[in-house]
Parts: sequence; C-alpha cells; structure tokens
Amino acid sequence: MSEQPILQPTSEQIARTAYLMWEREGRPQGRDVTHWLQAELQLKASGIRDGKAVRRSGATARTVASKRARAARRPKSERSDTVVD
Repeated sequence: MSEQPILQPTSEQIARTAYLMWEREGRPQGRDVTHWLQAELQLKASGIRDGKAVRRSGATARTVASKRARAARRPKSERSDTVVD
C-alpha cells in the first residue's frame, strides 16, 4: 500500500495549535503571526494526513525527541531558530 501525500493543515488546525502556543507563552501581545507560522510548520512536520497526525516509527520519533532535547539543553544564545526534525 502506497502512502498518501501529506496534506496542508486546515485553518482550524493551525488556529487551534497557534492558540495553544499563545496560551503556553502567557498570552503575549503582538505574536499572532509568529504563532500562526510556528503552528503551521509544526503541523506540517508532524505529518498531517487526511486531517490526522501520522505516527512516526519509534526509532524516528526517538531520534527527533533526542535532537530536540539536546537543543533545549544548549544556552539560548547558541540555539538556532530552526525546527530540528
């Protein structure tokens, strides 16, 4: 069985994710566009297919989690603004 192409996240999915980011960050003013773009990237990276997130293999998920954990341990001055995936 062949994999289906990754679909674009819906506006509702992006809005919901951006809202959660905004709340997690303490509801800062003036970051709506940043949250929207981050949410869109996050949803695309998570593998949205037919409106549902696709499970990654355990090894891939662990690798991504490990890279993100290492990046989070670095001082902020050494972190890049790119998403590790």
